[in-house]
Amino acid sequence: LLPVPIIGNVITFLNTKRPVVTASRSITMPSAGNQFIRPKVTAHTLVAKQAKEYDALASQAMKVTPINVTKSTYGGSLSVSFQDRDWTEPAIMDLIVTDMAANYGVQTDAAACASLIAGSTVTVPLAADADAKATLAALTTAASKIGAAIFDMPDVLFVSFDQWARLASLVDSTGRQVFPFLNPMNAAGNGGHATAMEMNVLGLRVIPDANLAAGTMVMGRSELLETYESIGGQVSVVAPTTLSFTLAYYGYFASTVVESGGFVTLKPGA
Repeated sequence: LLPVPIIGNVITFLNTKRPVVTASRSITMPSAGNQFIRPKVTAHTLVAKQAKEYDALASQAMKVTPINVTKSTYGGSLSVSFQDRDWTEPAIMDLIVTDMAANYGVQTDAAACASLIAGSTVTVPLAADADAKATLAALTTAASKIGAAIFDMPDVLFVSFDQWARLASLVDSTGRQVFPFLNPMNAAGNGGHATAMEMNVLGLRVIPDANLAAGTMVMGRSELLETYESIGGQVSVVAPTTLSFTLAYYGYFASTVVESGGFVTLKPGA
């Protein structure tokens, strides 16, 4: 019998990117404890005009409230025989580790997406069939709500893939794209195209993510979504009696929205 050759790399389409995690504010995770605290000022000091000389100045205690963040462990393992390791081509070890690392990325990005959705408690109505005029009105309303809440303007728009397609296909009354790729002077931003998903909407960086459920559109200030991570990486244990070993990959991850007023969800019926 003639051997059947294996050529080229193993074909896989698992996404290794983490759009929401990449867009967030990344902070080093402390090594001690299963929880840690992020301090947040919830009551500021008070400054006011003095009524007249010698009158007491305004005074108010500053209140700092802790945000408790809980660490989570993400990982996977696989038992591999020595024969599979020694006889396979391409090397199975690299394939397994690469696949586990990619899966780790998918799961931690999904966790960050869940934190984003849970932390975005303010909503602005945007009908599923809204035209360009209504969509732009909803976007500017959302931006104004964020500005009023945090005294700063949003910088990102997190969207599911179907919402990316919706924005990219918006046209004005004459049929021209509202967010065209070529970016003419009268456009409100520039859009994605068939080979890339980069998009700018009203100055906002659009972040499409496959881990966001269909119909998701969240505007916000990116640094107010924080992610914390410590990657343990690859671990292996040999079982000599069975000529096998167990390979694992793991890491610690957590994420939280530190200011819910910094995010607005746009959805029908809000």
